[in-house]
Order: sequence, then structure tokens, then C-alpha cells
Amino acid sequence: MSVRITPTSGPLTARQTRELSARSSLRGTVHLGTHLGLVCVFAALLWGTWGTLWTPVLWCMTGIVVNYLYAAQHELSHGTVFASRRANALWGRVIGLLMLYPRDYDRHHHLRHHRYTGDPNQDAELAFRTPYTLRSYVLYVSGLTYWWGRLTSLVACASGTFDAYERPAAVARKLTLEARIHLAIYGTIAVVSVATGSWLVLAVWLGPMLTMKWTHQVQNTVEHTGMAMTDDLWASTRTVAAPAPWRWLVWNMTFHTAHHAYPSVPFFRLADLHTELVKSAGSPQTVTYSGFQRWVLARLYERPESDGAFANVPDCPSPHATPGTVT
Repeated sequence: MSVRITPTSGPLTARQTRELSARSSLRGTVHLGTHLGLVCVFAALLWGTWGTLWTPVLWCMTGIVVNYLYAAQHELSHGTVFASRRANALWGRVIGLLMLYPRDYDRHHHLRHHRYTGDPNQDAELAFRTPYTLRSYVLYVSGLTYWWGRLTSLVACASGTFDAYERPAAVARKLTLEARIHLAIYGTIAVVSVATGSWLVLAVWLGPMLTMKWTHQVQNTVEHTGMAMTDDLWASTRTVAAPAPWRWLVWNMTFHTAHHAYPSVPFFRLADLHTELVKSAGSPQTVTYSGFQRWVLARLYERPESDGAFANVPDCPSPHATPGTVT
């Protein structure tokens, strides 16, 4: 690697960065619209064929496309889906409501992760985790502990209780109000569902989303788990080799190393950004989903007494040592 890339420095010129960072409301509308449309199609088919042999298949498909709406929420938090800040914020709140993940809380948490990537004391995705064991990793990937953490965090936020990160009082009040609005809406939906005897919400939204979370966790865990504790993004962040339909579903977050290097670049230019960065910095570690999961599970099986290495996987190897690496 000829260039060291960190969250605050990279090899692109100012002109390249401006060109790659240009937003397109048209591209954003088409991608978000087709993703939401696919959710509606699968949900309608699931409801319409309930009780038939198609139900398990459509349940799984609905759960997958709903869970990957978080990729849309992620881009909306970065303000890269639309040219309009207001549109990004509005749709971020809509998707956040569906994902049980309030938009402002997610944005505050996620931007801190970008600012301090790889810092075990400041990175919001690392600072409050305990080292993984094989059991805890499997439970996290399954979605069980993820959803428990998501729901307890939402309730705590609504009560005005936050993690140890310092937040201005105005920000804390805003996040508390946001969480309370979410809980009020969820409560209203629950009351109406019980009063009308309707299973619709559980059948086509919550049930598929909660049970199929593991399909999204394979993306969440591959991005940084087992990488080095450093601000060098080529050593702390992975890229994933995946077919075009899957890249569409994840909003090109398979190019995660490039995304961390220049988070202002919208999803539809990440492949171009990746190509430019490889020219100057070399290829980042690139793995397959299955190759990575086999590697991390084998590591945890061999060393159940995790010693607290980066992202809670023991004995982090060099950035290019994961079996399943694509060269």
C-alpha cells in the first residue's frame, strides 16, 4: 500500500472529491422507490398467500428486503440519497420508524463511528461492547441480542438515559423527544391492532423483520470485525465481493472501505470511488460473506476465551489474512 488513508486524509484531489460527491435526487428517488416498492410487493404477496406453501418463502423475502432498508437509512443519515437535506431528513425518519431505529439517534451514533473508526474508546460501535465469545457472536448474528439492545436502547433514550458519550443538552432533549414519539406511534399501532384483531403488522412487517435480521447481520459483522484497532482504514475496514443484485440491495455498502474513506460520496458512485482508491492505495481486504463467517466462527471456536481484540474477536490477524479473501 503506497498511501495511508484515515478518516481525515485520503489521496483524492479536491476536484475528484467534489465530482464523486455530487448528489442526484433522481438516482436516489429511483433506488429508494424501487426498494420500498419491492418491500410492498413482497408484503402484499405474503399477506395474500398466507397459509399456503408460499408463506415461508415470502416471509423470508419480505424480511430480507425490509432489513436492508437500513442501508437506505444509513445513506439518508449521510445525506447522500437526495440533493435536498430536508428530503434526506424526512425519509430518514420514515425508514427509521420502520426499522425501530430513530433517525437522529442513529445519525448521531453512526457519524461518531465514522469520526473515530477503530478507536476502542471513542468508536460508537466498539466502546460499549464486551469481547465476543462463540455463543455471544452467534446470538448477535442471529439478531436476538441485536433486537434486545435496540429495544432497550430506545426505551432508555425515551427516559432520558444515554450512554457515556457527552452530548449537548439540546441534543439529548431532541433524542429523548424522538424516542418518545417513536414509542407513542408503536403503542398506537399496537392498540389499533389489538382492537381490530388484526395480525397484519406482525405478519408483513415486524415478524419477518425480527426473524430475518440475521441476513443483515452478515453485512454488519463483515465490515470491521477482527480488523486492527487503527485509524488506517485499509487495516480497519473490509470490502465484500458480491453479485450485482446484492450490491443493489445493500446500496453498494459492499464497498465499505471506500465508503469510510470518503463518506460524502453517494451510494451510486462508490464503485467508481473504489476503483480510484485502488489505484493509489492498493486493494483493501476483500472477502466473501461466507468466507468471512467461516473464518470468524473458526477463530471463536478455537479461542473461546476472547482477549478483547478489535470488534471483540481474539488475536486479530494482519489485514490480509482472512481465509476467503478475494484477490
